[in-house]
Amino acid sequence: MDHIPEAFIENTLNHFPLQGQEIIEAIKTGKTQRSLLFNPHKHKKPKHPLPWNNWASLITEERSLISDPLYHAGCYYSQEPSSTIVYYLIQALNLKENSNVLDLCAAPGGKSLNMLNALPERSVVVSNETHPKRNSILQEVHEKWGFSNKIILQNSAFEIGQLGELFDLALVDAPCSGEGMFRKSNHAINQWSMRLVESCARTQREIVFSAKNAIKSGGHLIYSTCTLNQHENEENAKSFLENGFEEIRPTFPKEWNVQSAEYGQYFLPGRSLGEGLYFCVFQKTGAKRDYENQCRPIRKERTITDMYTGELVKIKNAYCMLPEHMDDILGRLQGLNVKLAGTKMFNVKDKMLYPTPESLTKLSIPEVELDRESAIKYLRGESISHQLKGWVKIKNQGKNLGPAKGTGKRLNNHYPKNWRIKKAI
Repeated sequence: MDHIPEAFIENTLNHFPLQGQEIIEAIKTGKTQRSLLFNPHKHKKPKHPLPWNNWASLITEERSLISDPLYHAGCYYSQEPSSTIVYYLIQALNLKENSNVLDLCAAPGGKSLNMLNALPERSVVVSNETHPKRNSILQEVHEKWGFSNKIILQNSAFEIGQLGELFDLALVDAPCSGEGMFRKSNHAINQWSMRLVESCARTQREIVFSAKNAIKSGGHLIYSTCTLNQHENEENAKSFLENGFEEIRPTFPKEWNVQSAEYGQYFLPGRSLGEGLYFCVFQKTGAKRDYENQCRPIRKERTITDMYTGELVKIKNAYCMLPEHMDDILGRLQGLNVKLAGTKMFNVKDKMLYPTPESLTKLSIPEVELDRESAIKYLRGESISHQLKGWVKIKNQGKNLGPAKGTGKRLNNHYPKNWRIKKAI
C-alpha cells in the first residue's frame, strides 16, 4: 500500500475523534472485504447471509470468480459488503408495487441489482450511467442478471430532471474522492487531495439538485458515497435538507456497528463490515407538481421467427421484450437516450436477428450442456465440436451461458465479444 496522505489522516482524526485512529489503522492493514450478492432467479439464498441482506454473504476465502461459469451466467455478483445495505434500506421504505425507482449513477451496477432483489413485483428500476464505456459494463451486468423490469439510460442528471415527478425513489451513489477505496487501490490513494474532495462535493450537489425534480413529492432519495469526509457527506446532506428534503433515519441493531453522524450514517472500516460507506435517506417535501412530460406510445413490432413469435420493441440495434406494466414509464422516457429495456431478445445485424444470452430463457431451442473446461472455452469465444445444426443454448450446471449456432460439425460461438474472458486462468 502506498503512503496515506497526511491531510486525509488529519481530517479523519478531526472528523471522527473517537474512531479516527481505528479507521486509519484498519486502512493501513490493506486487508479488504468482499461479499457475493446472489440472484433470486438463479440461485438459492446463502447459508450465512449478511445481517442486512439475506441475498448476500461474506467471502471467507480467496476464490477466482472469473473461472466460475456460474459467475458469467449471472448467478451471483461480487460486491463490497456495506454497499449491499441498499437492499435493507429499500425494504425499510416499504415501497408499493408499481414503484418507479432510479439509480442515477449506476455503473458498474451492483446497487441496481440490490434494488431489483428488494423491490416488490411490477416495480421498475431505471439505471443511468453517462459514461459510454461504463454504460456498456452496466448493460452487461443487467443482461446477465436477467430481470426484465429494468431500463438503462445514458443521460445527464439535468436531462433526467426535466422529466418531471416520475420516480418514487432515487438513489444517488455519487462519484466521490474514493477514501473507501484506499485499502484496495493505490490509484485512489495517489489521486486523493483536498482539492479533489472539494471538487467532488460540488459535483455531488449539482447531480442531486439537477435530478431533484424527477423525484415525486413525498418520494425518497438515498444519497451515498464510498468516502469518509464531512465535505462530501454531512455538509452535502445539510444542503439537501435546506432545499426541499427532510431526513428519514433508519434504525439498525447495535451489533451492525452503523455509526450515526449529525446527518446520515456510516459504515466505517475497522468497525463495520466493508471498506467504508456513507448514506443518508431523505423524503422530498413540498406540493406535487403537474406532470409536464408527455407519455409517447410505444411502438411494438410483431416478430415471427423459428425461435420466437411475439411483440417486441426496437431499441437501438436490438429487439426487446417489454413487460406490459413498463409501457407507461418507457413512453415517458422516449425523449432520452434509452440503451436497453425489458429483456434483450435479439441483436440486429445486416437485417438478421441474433439471439442474446438474456433471451435464452424465452426461446425454445435445443440445449447443449458443457462441462467446466468446455464452458470456459466457450466463454473465451472458442467454437465447440458438436453435430447439432441451428441455434442452441449453451449451458453449464443447468444455467444458460449464451447462444451458439451449429453447422453439423461444430457450434460457432455467438457469446458477446466484449463479454469474453481475456485473462489467463
